[in-house]
Amino acid sequence: MKALPFKVLRSTDETFIVQKDQESFFYDSYHLHDEIQLSLINEGSGTLITGNYIGRFEPGDLFLIGSNIPHVFRCESKYYENTGNLFAEMFTIFIHRDHFEQLTKLPEAKELQNIARMSRKCQHLPAGEISDDFKEKIWETERKKGVEKLVHVLNLLRCLAENTLLRPLLKLPPDDIVGEKEGKRLDNVLNYILKNYSKQISLQEISDVANLSPGSFCRFFKQRTRKTLFDFISEVRLNKACSELRESDKSISMIAYSCGFNNLAYFNRRFKAYYGMTPSGYLSSFRS
Repeated sequence: MKALPFKVLRSTDETFIVQKDQESFFYDSYHLHDEIQLSLINEGSGTLITGNYIGRFEPGDLFLIGSNIPHVFRCESKYYENTGNLFAEMFTIFIHRDHFEQLTKLPEAKELQNIARMSRKCQHLPAGEISDDFKEKIWETERKKGVEKLVHVLNLLRCLAENTLLRPLLKLPPDDIVGEKEGKRLDNVLNYILKNYSKQISLQEISDVANLSPGSFCRFFKQRTRKTLFDFISEVRLNKACSELRESDKSISMIAYSCGFNNLAYFNRRFKAYYGMTPSGYLSSFRS
């Protein structure tokens, strides 16, 4: 999937740039940048789309995203309602790709080469598998300067490289050649789907958003996402359904319909195929 180029702001030519985002919602355009990104979600929940992966993010989740891997952390719709009761907060360390590659060539730092390889498939460490001590060390990065900061971040990355609980999100790293025009087109499509997933979305409707004929759009979308449009929409709906199952008291049938599934039996089949369990089984496991 094409994405919008994004420039990470830096005051100097640093190897590691620390950024703390605390807003009503996260930056919500599908984008990429040269830097490797290590992000800890402090507050906020929603859908992460990176490469050809679609999944949830929750407070406490840690993500490692490789250089020039397209991604977006799209908060749930309630964060866009501006009630003042919700906010999203993310703590990110951006890693200068070229400087980091030079560091990994040092004899003492060869073990860090694995971080660059791991980042190409994007990694996830769920909230329940991150110690409070490791979170604190990530937050401490904001207070470090100079050589102390360099050593501190390298130690964090060494710990990550040795962590056997990190889960790759991509089966194969995406191979993207970014074009700004196409990036804007796919960003418009993505945002339209995330805003309208609860409705029936026709191929003609979404092709109009992309300003392409239906046939051209299908080829365009499949080539870049390795998914059909309707598989993509179904995955978005399933992720929204998971959120509803965890956070609401609605019945399974009400959740299915509110997430855009018009047939309960079809919803159950898709859910089981995607998550390996039925919605009722998921609900039981979550509440147990």
